Amino acid sequence: MSPFEGRDSTLGIFTAVNLDVYLANNPLGFLDGEWAVGQTLNELGVTIVDGKINGLKGIYFATTDFTFDAVSETGWVPIGGRDAWFNSDDFQIEHGEIGVLGELKVTWLGP
Repeated sequence: MSPFEGRDSTLGIFTAVNLDVYLANNPLGFLDGEWAVGQTLNELGVTIVDGKINGLKGIYFATTDFTFDAVSETGWVPIGGRDAWFNSDDFQIEHGEIGVLGELKVTWLGP
């Protein structure tokens, strides 16, 4: 059984990605690609704190959608304000484990 079956599909975790920063610093994603679709953050020992995964640059998580903000630290801010930055431990207490549903694949077409 998938760890995601029976979950409320209306619960969303929003993500913003600065591709230049993301690809330059972690082209294989978190844990250098040592993960698989279907695993949970708990199984992987990964937590999201204030919208960030430690050691993973250029990707941010929130409980609301994002808006671009050129003067912010990340370039993106949740439209819900500071309280909307995502914290996986808080979310999992209320809603259950978070699983990896897919992966980000980028194809560089070059200039």
